[in-house]
Amino acid sequence: MESNLTKALEDLGEIRKAIANVQQLTSRSANALRLEFVIHAVLTVLAGGFLIVESTSEISFTRVLYWSDGNHVLRWVIVAGVAAILVALCSALYVALWRGARRTGESFNDYVSRNFSPLRRASFLSDLFIKFMVVALMILVQRPDNVAPLLLLFTGDYILQGRLFVLPPKIGLAVGILCLGLGTYQVLFMDGSLEVPFAAFLLASVLSLFKIRNQLKALSVGSPV
Repeated sequence: MESNLTKALEDLGEIRKAIANVQQLTSRSANALRLEFVIHAVLTVLAGGFLIVESTSEISFTRVLYWSDGNHVLRWVIVAGVAAILVALCSALYVALWRGARRTGESFNDYVSRNFSPLRRASFLSDLFIKFMVVALMILVQRPDNVAPLLLLFTGDYILQGRLFVLPPKIGLAVGILCLGLGTYQVLFMDGSLEVPFAAFLLASVLSLFKIRNQLKALSVGSPV
């Protein structure tokens, strides 16, 4: 009887530890979701701002891109500007992830691997660098008409891989295929308008915001995320 009672108390202690671990993981998941919501909110604002400038300004991004076709210096300025924007966004992203890891008491690698696995530095940054190099080469070899379709194809790739955006599977598949189709259309008809990829990126960001908001609501009421 005494040994059985001791074993029962030990089992009870293990159960309590398991419950505490689950509660801790739930709290961390909520923090990670809130951070992800902020990240996509920033992306939505940026994409919306780019789209507004592109569609309303007399000096649009597309027009400047085509001007670079005959201006060697402008081509390098555009490439440097894009590189600076990407470096600033990636730096801000990983600083936010580092702060999130500090709040949970986890190491940076463990925090990112558990909550933001598609954003692991080695895979995400190398993939982003390759995409940037392809776009930069198109600008430098005077093919500005290929930049917009490439951005659409890259957006579709990110959606289908689930690397950046958070969309429901069926909606993600539909939007990803739509981006690939529009990118192919722009290539075939030499349509270099950046308005289309900006709009596609904005749509994916907004849909991701709704998905994350629903996940946060489900978590707050104790439903499975």
